[in-house]
Amino acid sequence: MQSPGKKNLLEDVKSRLDIVSVIGDYVSLKKAGSNYSGLCPFHNEKTPSFMVNPEKQVFHCFGCGVGGDMAAFVMKYESMEFPEALKFLAVKAGLDPEEYSSGFDKRQADEKKDLKEIMAEACRFYSSALQKSQPALQYIKNRGISPESAKEFMLGYAPPEWGALAAHLARKGFSPEKIIRAGVSKKGQNGLFDMLRNRIVFPITDSYGAPVALGGRVMDASLPKYLNTPETALFKKGQTLYGMSLAKDAVRAEGNAILSEGNLDVIMCHQNGFKNVIAPMGTALTAAHMKFLKRYTSKIFLVFDGDNAGINAARRSLGIALEQEFEIKVALLPSGEDPDSLLRKSGASAFRLALDNALSPVEFVLKTFKGTRTEVLREAVHMVGLAADPIMKEELVRELADKGRTSEDAIRRELARVGQKRSYGGRPTGPDVSKTAEQKPAGPAGIRYKEEKLLLSIFYNQPDKRGAILKDMSSEELEDPVARGLFSKMARAEAFTAEEQAVLSALAVAPGFEPDDALAAASDCIKKLRVRAINKKMAEARGDAALLKKLIMQKKALTGGRTINGE
Repeated sequence: MQSPGKKNLLEDVKSRLDIVSVIGDYVSLKKAGSNYSGLCPFHNEKTPSFMVNPEKQVFHCFGCGVGGDMAAFVMKYESMEFPEALKFLAVKAGLDPEEYSSGFDKRQADEKKDLKEIMAEACRFYSSALQKSQPALQYIKNRGISPESAKEFMLGYAPPEWGALAAHLARKGFSPEKIIRAGVSKKGQNGLFDMLRNRIVFPITDSYGAPVALGGRVMDASLPKYLNTPETALFKKGQTLYGMSLAKDAVRAEGNAILSEGNLDVIMCHQNGFKNVIAPMGTALTAAHMKFLKRYTSKIFLVFDGDNAGINAARRSLGIALEQEFEIKVALLPSGEDPDSLLRKSGASAFRLALDNALSPVEFVLKTFKGTRTEVLREAVHMVGLAADPIMKEELVRELADKGRTSEDAIRRELARVGQKRSYGGRPTGPDVSKTAEQKPAGPAGIRYKEEKLLLSIFYNQPDKRGAILKDMSSEELEDPVARGLFSKMARAEAFTAEEQAVLSALAVAPGFEPDDALAAASDCIKKLRVRAINKKMAEARGDAALLKKLIMQKKALTGGRTINGE
């Protein structure tokens, strides 16, 4: 009997779930021949170009090119990494993912499960304590937070007693060691004491809404104003964005995210209809934040106080965003205002106006940097040099030349002189630079020759014909590298990458041949690619009469016609 650790979870999931049913939970599908069609959920369209093939258990959109199996769909739609998507599908299929884990993985999973239970119980305790504290309820009311928002963000109150939460968790059966590892309490001389005391509690959740940490804010002028529980196996401050679980659908719908600075900013924005607002956890924006956010959008608004501190924070965040290839604008609020105070004082229209008047990176530097005109331009060039996207960099250069009243040539010379990480408009200059467009793996459009694409489709969709095709040709005869690599992998029964699966999904939903004519079509494709190869050799053999004659004879033999002997 096969041990649970050696089972293939993905295979078992696919044996229990049908891709049409899985995707049908997200997309309205209609039968279209041997496929199912619908409007693509990944880009705006009015005519369905999204196809699902039940036989191959793959999907493909001919509008935006995305495709793959059911795991690829869930990863894309739910913004999950592969392990998360697989667990999601496993639960849907009625399987226990932990049965497929190694002993080490299971111990880690059990540890995280215990910590999640502690965090959930801590939130229940603090929520109950809030309802018993009139001062805390009055503070929330005075801050303009509605009861509905308080419930939506699971706000709570940490009593002033040193160990109220720790004692409650102990009564629930959690050991002191696990309570400490959850980060909600610490060990003192007289036992455990709580990290948060006499503070409004803001639960910090993962992208699925499960509490992973706690933030606390004082209700008076004492310091520190904000305090978060420490990093744990569940919580990494530099990777977590407050409010993401509630904002992610709006981020997708709006096509952008608004980044503010604090928890109250996020809550007040959501309460006023700006549902796509999130905030870093009391820390500067990091590359990890941006890579996580890239799952949902590549466009952001930075919203900061217009004072010196806010401008400096915006400058730091701007650099990180450009390096991570985000389209970005900066909304500077009146000095002394943050989104929370502006919304309470002037309402949603004032905040919307600030977003409408948001500055481009070039405008931001030209408006806020202090110095001589030359110093301001040099600072702007430095900012432009941080842009990793060459197209975005080109646009920034043009904008700077226009609004800075200087020449594009002068900007490019300055970029070259200061030696930015990424050279302007050329190949990478260092080992840490992202791949250029020429180096990126080709997608579905990368298969240049239609006969190679059709041959690949036959080879993929008709496994019983592969033996006959392989008797007549090898993958080396394919000129296109994408087609050659896929053909070779199928011949050796190797696994595909996500990019390769997207190519194959397009072939599955639109094969391009009739099954009864598969071998004849394959034979014709092989003849055409061999004729093309001979034509190239003939072009190179000019002046060599003997070689030209030989090649002409080979071409005549091919065009005379022959077929593959099927079995």
